[in-house]
Amino acid sequence: MTEGSPLPQIIRFSVPLALTGILQLLFNAADVIVVGKFAGSTSLAAVGATSALVNLLTGAFIGISVGVNILVARYAGCRDDARVGRAVHSAIALSLVLGVVTFLLGFFLSTPMLEWMDTPDDVLALASLYLRIYFIGIPGALIYNFAAAILRAYGDTKRPLIFLAISGVLNVFLNLFFVIVCELDVAGVAIATVVSQYVAVVLILICLVRQEGPAKLKLREIRLHPDEALRMIQIGLPAGLQSVVFNISNVMVQSCVNSFGADVIAANTAATNIAAFTYTAMNSVFHASITFTSQNLGARRYDRVMKIFWACQATVLLIGIPLCILSTVFGPQLLSIYVSANDPAYDSVIAMGLIRTYYVTTPYFLCGIMEVCCGMVRGLGKSWLPMIVTIFGACILRIIWIYTIFAWDHTLPALYISYPISWVVTAAMHAVRPEFEIRPLIYGLPDYAAENFVRTDLGYNHGRPLFATVGSFERRKGHDIFCKAIRLLPPEVREKASFLFVGQAADKEMMDSVRTLTADYPENVYYCKRLTRDEIKSLMEQCTGLVCASRDDPMPTFVTEGLIFGKPSIVSEHTGTAGLISEGRNGFVYHNDDPQQLAVLLEHAIEHPEELASMRTECRKMYEQYYSKEAFEQTLRAAVEDLTAKK
Repeated sequence: MTEGSPLPQIIRFSVPLALTGILQLLFNAADVIVVGKFAGSTSLAAVGATSALVNLLTGAFIGISVGVNILVARYAGCRDDARVGRAVHSAIALSLVLGVVTFLLGFFLSTPMLEWMDTPDDVLALASLYLRIYFIGIPGALIYNFAAAILRAYGDTKRPLIFLAISGVLNVFLNLFFVIVCELDVAGVAIATVVSQYVAVVLILICLVRQEGPAKLKLREIRLHPDEALRMIQIGLPAGLQSVVFNISNVMVQSCVNSFGADVIAANTAATNIAAFTYTAMNSVFHASITFTSQNLGARRYDRVMKIFWACQATVLLIGIPLCILSTVFGPQLLSIYVSANDPAYDSVIAMGLIRTYYVTTPYFLCGIMEVCCGMVRGLGKSWLPMIVTIFGACILRIIWIYTIFAWDHTLPALYISYPISWVVTAAMHAVRPEFEIRPLIYGLPDYAAENFVRTDLGYNHGRPLFATVGSFERRKGHDIFCKAIRLLPPEVREKASFLFVGQAADKEMMDSVRTLTADYPENVYYCKRLTRDEIKSLMEQCTGLVCASRDDPMPTFVTEGLIFGKPSIVSEHTGTAGLISEGRNGFVYHNDDPQQLAVLLEHAIEHPEELASMRTECRKMYEQYYSKEAFEQTLRAAVEDLTAKK
């Protein structure tokens, strides 16, 4: 991923993901096709009217499965088997709790919420029946997603796909049986979905119970460990929150669609299902943009970042434009799959479905461009920023559109045109970043390690790993973030380490946070107002690692001084050294000023001081390459030569 031409690599990465997603969609589309073909357009509308509401109620909780995946993967990477076991059993317990809560909300609030969405009277009863049955399967859906996240944390994506495929095939056959043979209409489709979901749950739980290793599921040990559950929620919250807001906007759009009656609802359902295949194919490039960007950033291949961006854009257009054209050209034929030719509403459904196809599906490649822009920003280490941009551009903008333009022109074209407009606006907001070349801030520091200085035993280690931060106590230095991270550490981990704050008070709030921390943990948290230069050098020799939690710090000098002595650092993304760090080789970077992320990295460092010790060589190389007097001389000489040549 960090060598060679990015375009063919991205294509090879994206195609299998796209095919997997399309396979899943084929199974999901069975519900819609069977009910449309054999139960009629009204029943098709009933199923379609519920999708946005289902996604709204489940999206946030399924988003938390991202937190499960990340947390289990981190513990596995640390080889902390005990924490893996706690996380696995907490994840299953949490999924069960969230599943029951979602079931109760969906079961009892389905009818009032459908009424709020202006669901037509001739559709309301069937839609409500479908929802109440469907939500019986929600606990199973959440358990499956959380269990699959556990397997993915260990790199196992094959078995979850197999279980999903088995469940999908079963769903198709049960759909046909309950709808055609038993004539259960939408109830039959819902029952088929519930049964197939729980079959998938049984299969994946058997897999977890039978497997060996720390992720083995022991049914008697399933319980909610509050600390692990809270971490899962905190990590997965951005994805869940984005899903909630996104689906709120979809619910409002669906409400607008519902105001046009059952035929339009049925048409919108069919057209949406067709467009989903194009979206899924393009979304694979979104995941590629995240993976390739982050890998090359970690490898310090900054020269490839923009190449990857343009390669991903080329790939998404290569995939998206042909699919958009095919969906448009064969629109009538594709829409006819979802509704019987004998249905009285056949012509109306096809005509209304084509309106959505022309306005939404035809320019759908614009959505792919937007997704790639978002993926690149995430790959650069930003998580909250793309969420905020996407929420505003793709969600809030549509809501504003509904209450202004659509309220003025109450037509389907006026509603559907909001989609491509929101994609263009969101892509522009993500992409308002000029092409850039990432360069470190360079200056020369003497080789303090080679100097003769008075070595002093500062007495802060006490036989424990020592993590220090040096700098004046002001808000931009982020001492409060470091303090919160220390408090978030499990007590048994915090007791294994020592922490030292060095600096003079410039901000009372920052100083108070440190003083309170030292008072709460006097045995291993220390504060020192001032150290001499020789004592600073001694600290750099004696510490295990350095922590820079700055909110804004172009070049933290104490971090570069630590590099002279081969000491790794855990730094904020807002520091000048962050762009030079290769994760796990010469340090660690956390993002979004998040004390939870910093706490996770601290915990790993405390539990594995030998890993930090092994980074000495790479840290020293980083100093010699970027911060030595020789490096500064070369940089200055090159700059002068460049200026002279231009003149």
